[in-house]
Amino acid sequence: MSQTVEKAQLRKQLLDQRDGTSLDFIKYQAVRFATTCER
Repeated sequence: MSQTVEKAQLRKQLLDQRDGTSLDFIKYQAVRFATTCER
């Protein structure tokens, strides 16, 4: 349970740090990277 809280706090930190754009950007980059690697 403490792990979940820790992750939530880390996530909140990231969101506060970069106005919530970082996580979406990372996801987008990961998807783009995966699709380009497959081809």
